[in-house]
Amino acid sequence: MKTALPVTLPPPLLCIEIQLPSQSAEEMVDKTEIYFQFGVKSCWIVMPAIRAVLVYNRPGHYAFFHADDTLRDEALGLELPLGLVFA
Repeated sequence: MKTALPVTLPPPLLCIEIQLPSQSAEEMVDKTEIYFQFGVKSCWIVMPAIRAVLVYNRPGHYAFFHADDTLRDEALGLELPLGLVFA
């Protein structure tokens, strides 16, 4: 019987985390650090309570977008009108 070799898959380009009321902002930011270590290019933290999204393109560096803004993710070349997300 042959033993299968482990398959290494590339990391996703984007991780999106939605903050729950029980999660602190610090906890959410700590998760981005792990994702970047894994090779993710961009991390979004969606904060429903304040209708906003933080877009991280590297550890410790983010852009803040309100519900009436158009989110721009420079790392991935994406734009998303947040009015569609928070409708």
